[in-house]
Amino acid sequence: MAFDPCFCIMTTKPPSPPPCDCPECCLKACKAVLSCNDAIGPCGQTGAFDLTTLPHIQTGCTGPLRFALEKEDGFFPFVNITEAGILTWVTPGADFVDDFGEICYRIACATDCEDCVILESVGTIMIGVKNLCKGSTCEQSEECDPCSGNCVDISVDTEVSLSTEDVDTEIT
Repeated sequence: MAFDPCFCIMTTKPPSPPPCDCPECCLKACKAVLSCNDAIGPCGQTGAFDLTTLPHIQTGCTGPLRFALEKEDGFFPFVNITEAGILTWVTPGADFVDDFGEICYRIACATDCEDCVILESVGTIMIGVKNLCKGSTCEQSEECDPCSGNCVDISVDTEVSLSTEDVDTEIT
């Protein structure tokens, strides 16, 4: 696998990418990871991330970056990216805590480099789903609700049903 100079982990300060092969005409979208611990929990919660905060290489741009959704892997029930670079998503159910979904986005900008009028590049962001029960200390009679992270009473089904076959009856 080739080294990607834009790769960054969002829990640390993103590194400065090295210069492009053609420094005056360069646009490169970054790859990023939003770790599970820094993300939101499952069960339909809505997250947002500003893609403009990533260290994209954009030395060839004469205008602002424009963002668009390129594709996504179907992990999240809803994904959207505004032209201004705001990514929003809705998390899947509780069975997907500590898992990741991948979203590919496209960036573009106007340029006057050589014969080009628009530079484009595709980046990816991997987004985790936070385990809200990690580190929870519920009482013995409770369990952690993975959707809220709250301790809830363990429900015990105490319903008893009897049929007439189970009952001995004698009429005198």
